[in-house]
Amino acid sequence: MDGRVSGFARGVRLRRSGGQAPADACPELCYTVNMKRRTRRAGATETFSISVDPETKRALRALANQDFQGNLSALVADLAEEARRRMAAGAYLQRRRIPVPTPAEADLVETEIAHEIAAWKQRRRRRKLA
Repeated sequence: MDGRVSGFARGVRLRRSGGQAPADACPELCYTVNMKRRTRRAGATETFSISVDPETKRALRALANQDFQGNLSALVADLAEEARRRMAAGAYLQRRRIPVPTPAEADLVETEIAHEIAAWKQRRRRRKLA
């Protein structure tokens, strides 16, 4: 790899939590890490069709098999949650008149978050052992 760490590559899912933090509680762009999967109500779904190339289909199917017990619909719902999070972050930046970060700046933030999560997990493991 070239040193960059993506959200899926590091196995960490960043997503919005169900609650909303007050605007003054988070003066900078904040991320909430939620490791619990959302439960979806089976009756509240719609069917639609998409067209992708065979390589993309294989990648989506492999990820669905790995993370969602083969449920492609659950993968699409997870990707849509990520899209909603990105749109909310974009709206926040626009409201606060904060310039959109460059791809390099965004990668740096993701890397910092990954390091903080890893350090947090390591601290928790040490406490349990002591």
